[in-house]
Amino acid sequence: MKHAFVVGCFLVFVSSCVGEVEDDSSVSEEVAAGIELSGLHWAFSWDLDGVESDEGGWSTSNDGGVTFTVVSGWLSSYSAALAPCVTEEQDELAQRGLLERLVGIRTAWANHAYDIDPSALATPILEDLSALESSASTPLFFSPTRYCQLHYLVARADPETIDPEPGVRMALVTLLLNGYWSDGEESGELQVESSLNYGALFGLEGMAAPLSGSEARIELRRSASALFLGVEPSAMSEAEVAWKITKNLVDSTELSLDVADLSSEQ
Repeated sequence: MKHAFVVGCFLVFVSSCVGEVEDDSSVSEEVAAGIELSGLHWAFSWDLDGVESDEGGWSTSNDGGVTFTVVSGWLSSYSAALAPCVTEEQDELAQRGLLERLVGIRTAWANHAYDIDPSALATPILEDLSALESSASTPLFFSPTRYCQLHYLVARADPETIDPEPGVRMALVTLLLNGYWSDGEESGELQVESSLNYGALFGLEGMAAPLSGSEARIELRRSASALFLGVEPSAMSEAEVAWKITKNLVDSTELSLDVADLSSEQ
């Protein structure tokens, strides 16, 4: 199960802009099981179904018959972390605290101290959207903890972020995309530079039994073709296009979790 939420106002005004997590009566059932882990390795990958690649980039057609070609682009996968299971009485408080950790994105953003779970991605990952290659974190180890949810957040990179390549500035940027589009009648350039932030909560139900007490590899797999679902460049503003692509990226995420011996990856 996935709960989506928007993190707005550029993550600075924490008290006035915290977003909402959908109320779902099944949450208390989710937190009853969970997965006990003592280490993990985060991996980020792409589902390339519906994508055609060549030397000039990659192309895909969306549900509206618009063909998009991506020549270059970068994404800031800012945070991924597991959320410990809680009792029913703790659930409301725990979800509020989880949202605070997401909105407060580390002390560099809001000058507040937030408890970051030891499962959290240590540093944001910048992903090259022209290559659509897999990325991975270094292994993390921690005391055995039972987890019931995972949260994933794409958000603008930290101010001190080093440029990923000459001429590309990702500091304070979430998403860059450059290319072009065509719907058979009209065509134009695709230029997206966004500082929007969007995240989702994923339930870990159904993954518990074979993994309890293990070290694990968790893969977040996003659909490249789904980025452009519902995008109509001829009818939408640049801001609407940026918002739709950012939302699609997170909403298309699928999880896989496998037992792994992380000691060999250190």
